[in-house]
Amino acid sequence: MSAAPSMSLVDHALEYARRGAQVFPVDPKDKAPLSTHGMLDGTTDADTIVAWWRQWPDALIGCRIPTEYVVLDIDPRHRGNEVWDALEHINGAVTATRQHNSGRNDGGTHQWFLRPPGKLSIKNLREWARAQGLGMPVGKSSWTCGIDILHHDHRYTILPPSPHPATGMPYSWVVEDRPSAMPQWLADLITDTPAPQPSRQLRTVRDDTSIADWYTANHDWNEILGAAGWQLVAGSGDDDGSKWRHPNATAASSASIKNGCLFVYSDNTDFPVTEHGDPAGITRFRAYATLEHGGDMSAAARAAMDTRDGPLTRSTTVTVTEREPHTNTDATPEPDSEPATDVVLLPDHLWTARPLYEHIRTAARSRMIAPDALFGAILARVALLADCRYVLPPIVGRYGSLDFLLGLVGRSGAGKGSTLDTAAELLPIAAATSGHRTTEAPLGSGEGMVHAYYEKSYEKDENGKRQLVWRRKYDGILFRVDEGQVLTTLSQRSGQTTMTTIRSAWSGEQLGGTYASEDRKLTLSAGSYRFVAVLAIQPGLAGDILGDHLGGTPQRFVWLSMLDPDAPDDVPEWPGTVDWRPPVWSSLDAAPVNNNRMAQVIHVADEVVREIRSDRRQRLRGGGTSDDHGGLRRLKVAALLAILDERLGVNTDDWRLAGIISDSSERTVEAMWNAITADEDRKIQRDAAKAATTARAVELARGRVNDETDRAARQIANHVHKHYAETNEPCVQRCIRHAIRSSLRGAMVDGISRSVALGWVDEDGEVGFVPGSSRPS
Repeated sequence: MSAAPSMSLVDHALEYARRGAQVFPVDPKDKAPLSTHGMLDGTTDADTIVAWWRQWPDALIGCRIPTEYVVLDIDPRHRGNEVWDALEHINGAVTATRQHNSGRNDGGTHQWFLRPPGKLSIKNLREWARAQGLGMPVGKSSWTCGIDILHHDHRYTILPPSPHPATGMPYSWVVEDRPSAMPQWLADLITDTPAPQPSRQLRTVRDDTSIADWYTANHDWNEILGAAGWQLVAGSGDDDGSKWRHPNATAASSASIKNGCLFVYSDNTDFPVTEHGDPAGITRFRAYATLEHGGDMSAAARAAMDTRDGPLTRSTTVTVTEREPHTNTDATPEPDSEPATDVVLLPDHLWTARPLYEHIRTAARSRMIAPDALFGAILARVALLADCRYVLPPIVGRYGSLDFLLGLVGRSGAGKGSTLDTAAELLPIAAATSGHRTTEAPLGSGEGMVHAYYEKSYEKDENGKRQLVWRRKYDGILFRVDEGQVLTTLSQRSGQTTMTTIRSAWSGEQLGGTYASEDRKLTLSAGSYRFVAVLAIQPGLAGDILGDHLGGTPQRFVWLSMLDPDAPDDVPEWPGTVDWRPPVWSSLDAAPVNNNRMAQVIHVADEVVREIRSDRRQRLRGGGTSDDHGGLRRLKVAALLAILDERLGVNTDDWRLAGIISDSSERTVEAMWNAITADEDRKIQRDAAKAATTARAVELARGRVNDETDRAARQIANHVHKHYAETNEPCVQRCIRHAIRSSLRGAMVDGISRSVALGWVDEDGEVGFVPGSSRPS
């Protein structure tokens, strides 16, 4: 729509309406509708539009999507632009169609198309993106592709030239022509043919004690959604009208509470979107099953019954394969103590493999710290001091970096700081002679870690005006994380990129560039930095990090123990520093690699190359036992062992020793899982003890519930028969809820089920309920 710059927002709204668009006013602070029924109030009536903008002159122009169109909202903050670019790269560029840019000015766009036939669903596109490693996780178990589907009954768009609340910049048209047909490959990705469904059952998960109703009656939305990171933005959380916002949401709210149920209107949550006009939302029990049990209603029911009635006898033993490294499992924990962990240690034959390793063990015991932890800290320090231009050969995939992640496992106060300080004392090299600049820093957000490599200053430009300038200060940084819980907390904050940055840094990829403002859009190009992180974690707190195995975070770490069960009574003398120097970078030995950057490739023995490729070949064919990152992690360790031995080539002995360390790391992960499982079992036992003290009260309550169910069933049946006789229409749940006594509404679901089972009421598909073949006497 071409218009003079002097046109006001109401003039634009009237012009859109003249051309057939259903518009309505939107709050300029948060993009929430200002009219009573939101987008449902969308109209082309000029008088109504003028009255609205007279009341809210700064309102943005909201538009309900016409029934014949569909709009794809591509959001860079959830990596939707990366998904879109990948789609076009694979399938070819999409023909130019109606399109407008977001005023956020971050590359976000709204792409308009003719609506394809079929039911619109983001599911296929989301799963495609996830399989490609595109998009990002949201909530506890879901994934977003960063692209949302807007259509007549779901969401709305903001029309140009409305100013964006976050930036004040206007939305703008790129192409304003009539939307074109969507390519078939794209239509296939955003439509879904649902499998045939059985008639709707209101008693999906229940037994004679109505576990679903028990859970709903004894838990609130603050407990269920709050634990999953959702934020309450309006109301009490449970009352009708309360609004909730899911983690990483871009809208002001994602769901609301009505009649005790959750009504969801965002695609990017763990829940399905509640269809427009659907009177039934998501119950508390169904939400619990979705968030805590991946949607498995039966598993959720068993867990809820364990909480209510006490657990059944069941086995929670985790079998750990016997391997060579030493374990100590003699200690028996007190009932309420911190869970014990199998102590997995590096074996003696590793310590005796090279004189330097025995030197490291003696140094550790002289300072009364764990030898395994000190060995890992030495590897971290070697990685930090090795020039970032040393790379691993592209044996599988691309060139590899020496960026390194170390996890030290032990109780709080086990000495992670002392371990790192001792490693620095053993290898007292401040920096390589080639000018490789290093430092240490605390872990922060993804953007914060990138910024740690820079320093800012104010300099004068050619006109003498002071301006802020960011300049690179460090080539390598060792990031310390004092507790694994800190890393977990950072990763769960809305909008944080901590975990993503750590994974990308380990792979040597480009980092940064997510800030909107140009003065802070800092990046680290691939291969231009050294990233080392050392994480200390208690076994019982490792669940969130180990649970990120789909993202590949725990597989990238080398995990070593901060315990020493064989610590000697007589503390040995300090053996002195190690006369070691990092390799000195020389451009004479460099060659161009990715993007023509100069690097020196570390030589890897032919036998090692063949083994790595053989393992990769087996996994490509569907076999093999290694994880996707295990081979590269082991190769990094082997290269660091070689550099510690003052060599720039990996031989078969380095590879063998790295295998021992990797094996110990994998067993440490298994031991941490055992600790977490043991902790969960102890909690179950404590809950069972509490439940036993109230067993009599529970039995009495069950009797009351059964009696209430019978009375509710009779009232429901009588009401359905009466309603049908008067209206000749089925009776819906809402009608039933209003008809029965308030004291029996908690038993409504079971009452309906009882009425159906006794033949008093029949279900009329998904419409409602009609009289059965009999009625209560």
